[in-house]
Parts: sequence; structure tokens; C-alpha cells
Amino acid sequence: MKRKSLVIGLLVLALLLITSVSYAIWDTLTVDENITIPVGTPVVVEVELNPGETTGNLIPSGAIQGEGDVYEYVYTYNVVVTKLPAEDTLGLTVTAEALFGETNVDDAFNVAISYSPSQTLDTTTPVVVTVTITLKTDAAATTLYSTLQGKNVTIQLTFVAA
Repeated sequence: MKRKSLVIGLLVLALLLITSVSYAIWDTLTVDENITIPVGTPVVVEVELNPGETTGNLIPSGAIQGEGDVYEYVYTYNVVVTKLPAEDTLGLTVTAEALFGETNVDDAFNVAISYSPSQTLDTTTPVVVTVTITLKTDAAATTLYSTLQGKNVTIQLTFVAA
């Protein structure tokens, strides 16, 4: 009887451990960050794509997924402006550039930027900006990606309120 209780206890412990590890891995795939933008001054956020770390290895859509491979990285930013001019609202623009050192490697990545509820900023309601990064799948991108594979790439996001 004690042996059966011990086995059940170990199974429950193993299940809890697997659940915790799975959640921790999933949770690292989405990053939430708060950003406050001064009017007219760009704020630059750099996202380091470090292969093999907790974010997983980014692979092209449709490729066979191995252990630790992901098809996309998703980053979420809550953006507000520090103070508003007389018109009370501003538009938010976010641009992205993929860099390997100083070299632009935009041809290897798709960077989709979405805004919720809209691109209009005020001082109280944050605009939720979701940035989804995937690999392009055309031949030129595949060649470029093969030279970048296993190396650190930076996605530079520029937030502007104007």
C-alpha cells in the first residue's frame, strides 16, 4: 500500500513539474513591456533574436518542427504618451528593421505590427502593439537565413508619437 501511494505521489509531482516547465516555455514566447513615448521623440526598442535560448529556434513556416523550434516570436508592448499637445490625441507609428551587426537583413524576416484598439494615443489608455516576427520562405530569404542561422539578429523597433 505504501509503495502504491509513493508511486501515485511521484506521478503527481512529475505532472506538476511538466506543467510548470511547459508554461514557462510558453510564457517566454510572449513578452509584455510598457513603453512611454515623449511627443516627437522616437523610442527605440531592440529585440535580440538569440537562437536556442528560451524563446526557441525560429524556423520558416511549413518546416518540420523539431524540439525547441517555433514558427514565430510574438512581443507585446503597452504604449502611452507622456503628455499631449492641444489636439489631445496623437498617432502612433512603429517601424521595424532587422539587423545582423550593422547589416540590414530585412529580406529574411516578416515583421507584422498590429495596433489595438487603434493607432491613436492618449495619456490614459495604452495602445497595445503586437509585433510578430516570422521568417520569409522565398529562395532569397532561405539563402540569407542559412547564413544567419545560429547567429544573433536584432530587430530594431522604433516607436514615434506624432
